[in-house]
Amino acid sequence: MSDPLYTHLLRARVDFTHRLQPWDGFGLNYVQTCHTPDPVADPQDYGGFDTLADEEIERILDLLFGPDGLGCGVVKMFLDPHHAAQPIAGGAPAYDHRRTTGSMLRFAHGARQRMARQGRELSILGTLYGPPGWMTRQGTFRGRDLDPAKEQALLDYLVDWAHFLLIREGLPLRHLSLHNEGECWRRWTPEGFDLPRDTGHDYNLHWPPEQVAAFVPRLRRALDAAGLPDVGVANGETFSWSRFSGWGYADALLEDAQAVEALGLVTSHGFYNPWPHRWQGSHDPSGFLRLRERRPDLKAWTTSASWGKMDAQMAWEWHHQIAQARISALIPWACCQRSRLWAGGDPNPGTAIRVAGEGTWQVEPGYHFYQPLSRAGQPGTTVCATSCNEGGIFLTAFSGAGSPHPDAFVLTNCTDQTWPVPVEVRGSRHAAFRARCTDARSRFAEAGRHELEAGRLVYAAPPGSVTGFYGC
Repeated sequence: MSDPLYTHLLRARVDFTHRLQPWDGFGLNYVQTCHTPDPVADPQDYGGFDTLADEEIERILDLLFGPDGLGCGVVKMFLDPHHAAQPIAGGAPAYDHRRTTGSMLRFAHGARQRMARQGRELSILGTLYGPPGWMTRQGTFRGRDLDPAKEQALLDYLVDWAHFLLIREGLPLRHLSLHNEGECWRRWTPEGFDLPRDTGHDYNLHWPPEQVAAFVPRLRRALDAAGLPDVGVANGETFSWSRFSGWGYADALLEDAQAVEALGLVTSHGFYNPWPHRWQGSHDPSGFLRLRERRPDLKAWTTSASWGKMDAQMAWEWHHQIAQARISALIPWACCQRSRLWAGGDPNPGTAIRVAGEGTWQVEPGYHFYQPLSRAGQPGTTVCATSCNEGGIFLTAFSGAGSPHPDAFVLTNCTDQTWPVPVEVRGSRHAAFRARCTDARSRFAEAGRHELEAGRLVYAAPPGSVTGFYGC
């Protein structure tokens, strides 16, 4: 227990009257084809569904999207580089959007069907993982530079994928994103070919800021021409928000009035490494906030983030993405992983479901530490202001006003002590909150009903815990 001589000075507040950004939901990403240069000779399913029986896949989908599952409302789907072989001169490419996506499509349909049965709607973000090699200057798999003569071919590639998902598959594609960490120019030789030491990298193409700014309005026009006006255009996904803000991407968009107008969503990965080195990254919101000055209606989504050590610090880091980067959705990296399939080992090995192969799988701690947050931040809620004067305790809150969801907040205790936290709750519609806690021993376990007395409750937060409070 924390030192009783000091606990009377501890203060925490959740203010449901101080509403910040709208919240579109927490999300999940199923990664299928991510490395292989030849999906016929060497097919790949990183998520591992290809090793599982149908009933096991259904059990996993229930855990992720069922009424007692994570409650996520967003799914990210990759467009890999194997959907179109190089056409014969003068001909059009023949698209095959199923060969490398069967498990990912099953994941998305499973999410949509389960959410529909609950009266909820799914939102899908599609991301270009990388183009076919024949679209690059290098003319090879994972070539670095887009061939200017193939720009229209790439637009067609993106639009045909969007049409396939939305029209042919009936999946609710909301946004189409231009790239996967396309700012990382050090992943290639000076001539633009693969570096031997980087064979573990997934699909990429180098996207300089000016190329991003030029493609946003072009893709907008191409989608409109194809009868897909409701699919928004996202700018692509840098490694971190600090790269979007500080590496010229926000500047390039702001310098192009057509790009600012055509932009439907601002996106970035949210990997966090505070120290100066190649993979440094922070949650710097300045680029997004500058775009918001021009377009107050714009939202930002974090489209990949680390599961860390799958503990309370994971929730702490995601809290700061919401509070600092001002995002409206968060999608962590690959929620199902068959880890041995990642060349050289996945640099972000945390996950929700670990697939061992040979038909076996297990629920990882990441699932349970995610659940208090994902159940609290339902699509259609609003992020609210919170505060706490202890450096190891954080609160994340979502107002359900105007939605069918209750007010909810999450208390994360990253310290190694139990703290009796007095939480002042302002402006809630509810007189009581039911709590569920995940820590080293509990897995989203019932943690009591807490009545508000004089507008506050006191909760003994276990060490290393993430506890969700849901209005009742």
